[in-house]
Amino acid sequence: MQLLFGFQDKIKYYHEQLFRSHQMLLMDGSDTATSEFLFLNDFFDTKGDQSLFVEVFGKTTQYFLDSLEAFLANCYDSVGLLLMVRIVEFYRKRMQQRKAVTDARSA
Repeated sequence: MQLLFGFQDKIKYYHEQLFRSHQMLLMDGSDTATSEFLFLNDFFDTKGDQSLFVEVFGKTTQYFLDSLEAFLANCYDSVGLLLMVRIVEFYRKRMQQRKAVTDARSA
């Protein structure tokens, strides 16, 4: 498993821990992207249109995607990858419960 280092506290973090933190930041909590999407949808009455959200959070989400892609290009840790898949599945279900997203698989 790949380790990353915290700057100030010099604690080693596995990439799966950082991935979980990214997912939690984006999808779970009161001041995150999910809440922002719901706010934009209600305040600007976008009726679920994602274009305004993409304009607001496009660079942030692209950073996370680039970081993930760079990690996956050199990752051979099947357990870590399965953990990341499980984390995504967990937050996908939570977002569905919050009615933040619709999923073609659930229809």
